[in-house]
Amino acid sequence: VSTQSTWDRFNRIIELIGLLTMVKSVCLLLFVCFSVASGYLLGDPNQVICWRTNLANGVQELLQLCPPGINLEWVDAVPTTMYQDESYTFRYKVAVSLNVTSAPSISHANVHACLSQAGTCTPNVQVSPGLVTSSTSLTATLDKSCNCSTLTSVSAFGSGIWTIIAHLRFVNAKQFQYDIAIGVSRTVAPPWVQGSVPAGLVDGMFAASVVVIAFLCCLMAAVIRYKDHPVIKAASPWLCLGILLSGVLACCTVFVLDEAT
Repeated sequence: VSTQSTWDRFNRIIELIGLLTMVKSVCLLLFVCFSVASGYLLGDPNQVICWRTNLANGVQELLQLCPPGINLEWVDAVPTTMYQDESYTFRYKVAVSLNVTSAPSISHANVHACLSQAGTCTPNVQVSPGLVTSSTSLTATLDKSCNCSTLTSVSAFGSGIWTIIAHLRFVNAKQFQYDIAIGVSRTVAPPWVQGSVPAGLVDGMFAASVVVIAFLCCLMAAVIRYKDHPVIKAASPWLCLGILLSGVLACCTVFVLDEAT
């Protein structure tokens, strides 16, 4: 009886541990979904994320929602197809109806990018070659007619999965510094290497294709000239089809070789 009782207590302890673990997981999930700003951090590329720093004590907090009157958006959609080491231009527009006191209005703006291995990509992440990049820092003055400004940054990336964010900073009359950001995730493919085929081989294939096209033109002219000959009449449909297909293939070859060089 004593052994059975001990075993029952052990099972109840195991069940209690499992229940506590499940409750902890659910609470953590709810915290992530509802207690923290989402935006690009949770896959929403359109929601602006705000970090607010109290300049009096230096304490920074991630806000669940940005205050009304703050908006940031991509002017041009970030390309869905991107290649390694190619430069891309990013245009983004900020609008702030708060009482901005920093001079210039936008004291800092640029584009950050973090490789997936670098972890969470925020404006505070330091540049690390190959992992975290940062475009040139910009400043801007808000247009009084719309309390807005459009900025342009240029960046290039290595291959891999990147989080690309537009980041801006300003200070309001209450001496709160706001860092705001929007972001997207993009896969950057290895570069399309032009000229990777040996130049001599390309030139030879190009010349051969041109010769084939010239020969096919002469052959077609001969078929038309002697179309009444019995042999030509018998083979005419298949002969014409063969010449046509060969011509298309040769033209495509010339086009591809031209692009490759």
